[in-house]
Amino acid sequence: MTSNSNQMNPLQHPLEAIASGIQGATSGEARAPRIAHVMSTNEGPADIIAKVSGYTQGGKREDDGPYYTNNEGIPLPDAEHSKNIGGIPLVSDVHLLQKQQHFNRSKNLERMVHPCGSGAFGHFEVTKDVSDLTKADFLSTVGEKTPVFVRFSTVTLGREFPDEARNPRGFAIKFYTKEGNYDIVGLNFPVFFCRDPIQGPDVIRSQARNPRNFLLDYDATFDLLGNTPESIHAGVMFFSDHGTPQGWTNNHGYGCHTFKWVNKQGKFVYI
Repeated sequence: MTSNSNQMNPLQHPLEAIASGIQGATSGEARAPRIAHVMSTNEGPADIIAKVSGYTQGGKREDDGPYYTNNEGIPLPDAEHSKNIGGIPLVSDVHLLQKQQHFNRSKNLERMVHPCGSGAFGHFEVTKDVSDLTKADFLSTVGEKTPVFVRFSTVTLGREFPDEARNPRGFAIKFYTKEGNYDIVGLNFPVFFCRDPIQGPDVIRSQARNPRNFLLDYDATFDLLGNTPESIHAGVMFFSDHGTPQGWTNNHGYGCHTFKWVNKQGKFVYI
């Protein structure tokens, strides 16, 4: 009577049976790399702008995650089906329990600043040669176009507020240049409410919701303005038409920082 070497010995210890099964599964050819299940849903902004700008045309999407894993990094045999007997899920399926636990304890919190906004793709066209100020290649040729992505947002108001509510407006620009990504952030105010960074959280909380009643608290806003003299200039602009621009297309734009550019001769300028 012959025996099949692939069949498990019914008298074998369960751990030994598992070990032999794993050894048999890994003794053959290596598993072909495939896209991670989580990454197969949507493309990121870099992939989108590359296709919109014409830099790439279709192609197979790849990433660095060959497997869908659990919390400990162990590959899941099947990310879309739980273990079951007769259609009844098993409590011994640790991958199922981990996924449910992670979902039950997850909290989708908004960011403290600039939580809600709108974005747009476009291009930046050079209208003047500034190669005497910077060695950045995308600014050296008049007429050259660089794909960009811009995000506009209110500073402290969340997704439940309209875009026209009174609040400062921020924006972030990402230039997709041939030398790498170039990022610029800005505000629709030429001045800010504070200079000392330790006062930054106070500024944001003075314009955010009161955690006790979840309502805007203008007492906190005026407390900040009354006790921080350097905030008066920005406060006046806050209660002017600058605080309620007519949509994203009518925003003013000012740099939040003084930028340092270096040209090909190694000389630098502040802009």
